[in-house]
Amino acid sequence: MSSGDTLDFGEVSLGQTLERLVTIQNKSTTSASNGSAYELCPDFGANFATNLLAGTSALRPITFTPTREGIQYCAVPFVCNLPSPRVQYYLICRGVGVGGTPVCQVSTSTIDFLQVRVGQTKDLTFQITNTGTGTLAGTAGPSPCSEFSFVGPVAYSLHASETATITVRYTPTSVGHTTSCPLVPTGDGCSSLTLIGEAIAP
Repeated sequence: MSSGDTLDFGEVSLGQTLERLVTIQNKSTTSASNGSAYELCPDFGANFATNLLAGTSALRPITFTPTREGIQYCAVPFVCNLPSPRVQYYLICRGVGVGGTPVCQVSTSTIDFLQVRVGQTKDLTFQITNTGTGTLAGTAGPSPCSEFSFVGPVAYSLHASETATITVRYTPTSVGHTTSCPLVPTGDGCSSLTLIGEAIAP
């Protein structure tokens, strides 16, 4: 392995793991060498050490497990401690995440604002998480009931394990009225919400 070499994993389905082997070679004819590699990128795996006699080599694994679609790169550092002086090389890893199936998980099915005075508002939040392996894209809302509204960003595009926080506002208008608003949309493939609030006197 030389600094700047490229290791191409090609296309890998989201959530799948592909392993490739790299050759670590001690080119010295007289001295032993030792070194280690580690990765700082979330979808690539490289964590190994080598201790090589003069003129020998070893195979070590690097893995790519994509959690999002598209091209990804990682510069994996390999530190050679012996023979002196200490030298650091970089192996450029490239992989493409393809396919995958997003899964929507909504943090709650009901949001209860309890009692809110007419003339005031109350904001509560819920979370949408992609527990699958593709990209989950959607838009929360709108509310079919006038007392409830979505505020702030409502569109989301989530890679695997990412979460979006959505804010809903309750604005009561009629004292003594309790509103139950079912089937509030949170996005395609996501479960709907029921919003509840009770209006009390100012």
